[in-house]
Amino acid sequence: MKILHCSDLHLGRKVSGSIYSQYFKARYEDYFSSFRAMVDFAISKNIDMVIISGDIFDKKDLSPDSLERAEDIFKCLKDASIKVIAIEGNHDRLFDFENSSWLDYLKDKNYMIILRPSIKNGKVFFEPWDGKTGGMVEIDGVKFYGIGYQGINFPEYIESLGQILDADDRNIVVIHAGVSDQQTLIMPGFVELKDFSPLDGKCLYIASGHAHQKHIYALEKSKIFIPGAPEYWDLSESGEKGFFIYDTNDGSVDFFESKRRLKIEKTIKLETGNADEFKHAFSKMIEEKPVETNCIYMVNVGIPFGTFLDININEFENEIENMGALKGKITVRQLSDRARIDDKDYIDLYDIENSIVSKDEKFGKHSGSVVEAIDALKKITLQEDAFKIIDDLFNKITE
Repeated sequence: MKILHCSDLHLGRKVSGSIYSQYFKARYEDYFSSFRAMVDFAISKNIDMVIISGDIFDKKDLSPDSLERAEDIFKCLKDASIKVIAIEGNHDRLFDFENSSWLDYLKDKNYMIILRPSIKNGKVFFEPWDGKTGGMVEIDGVKFYGIGYQGINFPEYIESLGQILDADDRNIVVIHAGVSDQQTLIMPGFVELKDFSPLDGKCLYIASGHAHQKHIYALEKSKIFIPGAPEYWDLSESGEKGFFIYDTNDGSVDFFESKRRLKIEKTIKLETGNADEFKHAFSKMIEEKPVETNCIYMVNVGIPFGTFLDININEFENEIENMGALKGKITVRQLSDRARIDDKDYIDLYDIENSIVSKDEKFGKHSGSVVEAIDALKKITLQEDAFKIIDDLFNKITE
């Protein structure tokens, strides 16, 4: 069986800005176009199944247009007899007081199977799929288990699943969890690699998501595959993005880059904030890397810390767009003496906040933890995760 594994489609995403702008309309289309290209690939390569590891939609509340476009694409898979197994991501996630989501609508139309664990008496169960609900489904001798977004509770769900998995079975786990590193350790939805150890040696393939760039993490015997979001959810995203093709017969895994909006990113490092210096560097940059039609052209400008770039940024962004770019974006960053803009070692909001907190008599020695917690709280909406972040911060401060 050949399986296409993708994640974080974010269909229906609406970027900031005027809804009447060409940029807004084009970017709205991009997410559907990227997914459709993957579906066309699946059909052309006789793929048997598509796994989507969460965040099919960008929001739980959909416009009729977004639902209609998504349904049209899923219908192509259904017409080609390609099965779809999906789980909920944090953008799709149901809350306890909600009975169903738009994923249930697609399920009821027989476009997909949605795997959800159940909770009984405080314990996690993966009941067999009965045609409507279930946390496990067996297809062609392979057992698929799903764990949608669980926030801070992922380790508990993974541990529960590990206890029931039989290493002699052909198991595939689908989960919407990123693997943490130093930057993402405190972020909701990311768990440490060691938390996946209950699954090690018991899975043919662990299909994960949540992180927006490609990652492959190795346990002792099993691997975790994250394909990344196929289209840029945020323009600052980098790294590879696409989908995996996994063959259950020979165990091969191949990665394919997704079709997405062309993004050109260049850097300019200035010795001063002088306008003439910038104009010269800007002209040279455009000459070396011309604007391509309908691309996103991003310029990261580094200036010495404590200086000011004396230009009208909008004027130069408009100039980029007049050259044919869909979007021109210039970001100015103040560099420390040892900073290099190409590896993004610059004075940013984190450094500023850290500098301020470090001067506080009570919290100064915990400035790093405080700023990380502030940043994480800015980015989340789930109350349970907010409490966890605050609790972790309190523990660090009171150590």
